[in-house]
Amino acid sequence: MGASLPRPQPGPEEYLTMQSRELLSVLTGLLLASIIAGYLVTGLALAGVPSGLLAQQFRNTGSPAGEPELLHPNRTITLSTPLPESPVTMPSYHVTAVEDIIIPSKDTFRVKRSIPSADEAPQLAGNALASYGGLPPNAVRGRVSPSYLGEYDTRRGITTQESPLYTRVSFDQVIDGLPLMHAGISVDLGENGEFLGMEKIWANLSYAGEIPIIPARDAWEKLKANDMVFRLQGSINDMTVVRVERGYYLDYSRGVYAGETQEHPSCIPVWIFYAEKPGSGAEPFPLIVDATRKSSTG
Repeated sequence: MGASLPRPQPGPEEYLTMQSRELLSVLTGLLLASIIAGYLVTGLALAGVPSGLLAQQFRNTGSPAGEPELLHPNRTITLSTPLPESPVTMPSYHVTAVEDIIIPSKDTFRVKRSIPSADEAPQLAGNALASYGGLPPNAVRGRVSPSYLGEYDTRRGITTQESPLYTRVSFDQVIDGLPLMHAGISVDLGENGEFLGMEKIWANLSYAGEIPIIPARDAWEKLKANDMVFRLQGSINDMTVVRVERGYYLDYSRGVYAGETQEHPSCIPVWIFYAEKPGSGAEPFPLIVDATRKSSTG
């Protein structure tokens, strides 16, 4: 066989054109990644189930004395609803077991021709759960959140097109009609109600007597002092509390390694303050205060 001819090398102008194309390709990829990340963050914030599964510590935001902004209590957060009457005690529960299931969603970011509507998705999610023990009797329907991939026009600063990805249906666990935060089920559905994946954290509980709790007004003072069950990675300044209720918090965490979970989970009576940023259009976010302890769990 004859020797292969050397491949011609690009000239300076060709080389610059190639470099420009590569740079454009990288920038386009970064822009798409940022858009997807933005939609994912929005979806997580709105989906919320098992909402509040992640409790993160604050970063330093450059506020005075090197403290996070939230640590300057009672600056701008306001209460726009009356505090409810407070019972002296609440039922206490032992956690006998936690059902922890993760089935990673498949094809989550593949664009679909269509996804289930908010009206039809809950029934489809219930059908899908039949293969995984069904829907527990103390479950109530939570949010139904469709997710889309947006095409963003950088010149006009608007989203020009949204392509459907999946619909997430959430179910919350309740105890005596009160919400158990940090527990629940979420189911992701694709085209024609196809089951894509799910996540479930569900507590089995046994009654353990009555436990004294602090009144709502004391819990409000703890909230303003940043004494919450977990600290948020963000600020509650300029937020308004629009609803307050009692509930429970499942103190449970997954380990870093597969199969590793918290050895002794617990169920804590709490006060839940639902806060929103006026004009943001976002749903109220739960700020959780331990109803039984003087200091936060960190």
